[in-house]
Amino acid sequence: MTSATQHSPYTQAQIEVWLRGLLTIAWADGHFDDEEKTIIKSMVASEFAPNMDFEPLEPIEPQALADELHLDSAAAQNFLHMTVMVALSDGIYSEAENDQIIAFASVINLDPAVLASLQSTLQKLSDAGTNSASTTASESSETAGK
Repeated sequence: MTSATQHSPYTQAQIEVWLRGLLTIAWADGHFDDEEKTIIKSMVASEFAPNMDFEPLEPIEPQALADELHLDSAAAQNFLHMTVMVALSDGIYSEAENDQIIAFASVINLDPAVLASLQSTLQKLSDAGTNSASTTASESSETAGK
């Protein structure tokens, strides 16, 4: 991993743990998609180090993340925001990603209820997409029957 970091309030060890947390979210559904790689690379370049190679890093357990990061409330919220961005980057917010994000929120002393609004919105979008697909399929079969 490249050690050249931008001016950052975090130590090199904290940055690596932070990135391992993002990778954990990316891998939570069993796939590390190109969209997830792209958004993590963008985050790394803008927040931490432009040339940092994060791909050799391994996912991390929630408690290990909490033990290493020691984040204040604002930084913890920033981390959680980034995890959600990674989870949404491939267009699918999976249950496995959600569970991992909730576990991270809990160990970094953020109330997992802060995610309730996000989850509600995603559920509504999912339901709307399912209803739209059902309506389209229903309309297609009615048209085909005429």
